[in-house]
Amino acid sequence: MGYLHIVAISRGFRAIAIQGRNAMNIISWLGIVSTIITILAFLFAVWVWMRANTKVRELEGIIQSSYDITGTILWDMNMIGAEDLTTRLRNAENSLGLVSALHITTGKYAKTASSFGGTEIGTLLERGVMWSHASLTELERSARVQEIWLFTPDLQPDLSDAATGRIVAKNLKARKRYVYFCPNDIPDFDVEERRLLANIEAQRSSEASRVTIVPIAINPRESVFQRGNTVVFFFEDPEWGTCISFEEIVFTKISARGLFWQEHTTAVTAGIRTLLKQELHNWRAEHPS
Repeated sequence: MGYLHIVAISRGFRAIAIQGRNAMNIISWLGIVSTIITILAFLFAVWVWMRANTKVRELEGIIQSSYDITGTILWDMNMIGAEDLTTRLRNAENSLGLVSALHITTGKYAKTASSFGGTEIGTLLERGVMWSHASLTELERSARVQEIWLFTPDLQPDLSDAATGRIVAKNLKARKRYVYFCPNDIPDFDVEERRLLANIEAQRSSEASRVTIVPIAINPRESVFQRGNTVVFFFEDPEWGTCISFEEIVFTKISARGLFWQEHTTAVTAGIRTLLKQELHNWRAEHPS
């Protein structure tokens, strides 16, 4: 065998070795890529499992909470018959709050969760047929309103609600005036009057001078007023200025008052204004400052 043959054979073996190494490199890279893909697939599967497991645990927690809430409601409602009126009312309020919490908790999982705006009451509010507590509060805070007359059977919520007290106190500091008309047979009236002035921060003479509390007899109040409050907002002087009035809508199955209000017609507002104006005139005649 000649030298040239030997060189050719050697080169052939070298080429085969190079091709073999290239093939091994490709196989190695394919193996690495396959391993990476396998690891990523495993991690993705673990992530999906953990996410699904978290959702399952979350749903289990919701179901358990719903079960506990309904059990509490059943207990309160079953015990309601043997208790006094105050306790029954408190239990009913608690049950209403629990049902509301249950509704909110399950709402995010409902296929079609209804919003307040989509309800019949929401439509009435949007069209101005009814006023919400928030809307009435904004009106009371408005710079347009100069004086507020409130006929109330129990001086609530101004008597004890802290949020309402802060609103009235701020308005008093802004030099607005308040006149409260209430029944003349409220038990412990002097005590309740002091509580009212304390809650609306009208104990100092500067604020107290802008608050008038007028007890009135039963006959006038029965001719005009219902179970809830009636409020009159004056945009100018009450003697001659324009005003609007609202009546609180009282729901028999909801103990919280003041949620919704109905605006009176101009004629009804004029009648309320005339009646209250006369009562205020009589009271001032008996209590000259």
